[in-house]
Amino acid sequence: MKVAADSNEITAVQELWRTLDVQDCIVRVDALTTQTTIAEEIRAQGAHYVLALKDNHPHLRQAVAELCASVQAGRTSNIAHAMTTTVDGDHGRIETRTYWSVAAWDYLPGCAEWCDLTSVGRVEARREVGENQCRSALLLEQFASQRGHLRARSAHALGH
Repeated sequence: MKVAADSNEITAVQELWRTLDVQDCIVRVDALTTQTTIAEEIRAQGAHYVLALKDNHPHLRQAVAELCASVQAGRTSNIAHAMTTTVDGDHGRIETRTYWSVAAWDYLPGCAEWCDLTSVGRVEARREVGENQCRSALLLEQFASQRGHLRARSAHALGH
């Protein structure tokens, strides 16, 4: 789909959703399209979402990063969360992914603006090949947190 000269990518994505049958699918989008209107459109189509969270939402990003760090460090209690780790070896490298999913708390800045937001998360990938690499991503999620989904969400969050 080509973006019209008098439009933008966010508007084009919203138009695109209306042409796709995504009901009961988990839709992943990058940070550019992590917008409340996109989340609403995904939910209107009967789909669930995993949205990349970066600096385009700085206050929410900081709060999610701090919440996930607290959960990872064991400094929280009575906060529903799940964690899973996978290890994959392929093409001469080993990649370890750890994913944390944390119940979305109402105190998170702007939390109420995200349609049906259920959890936030962090995924960290460590790749061992030659020079070791580590990268991570923060997420906004809409669907019940289930361990069976964690591996798929982990892979998608890092663009694999």
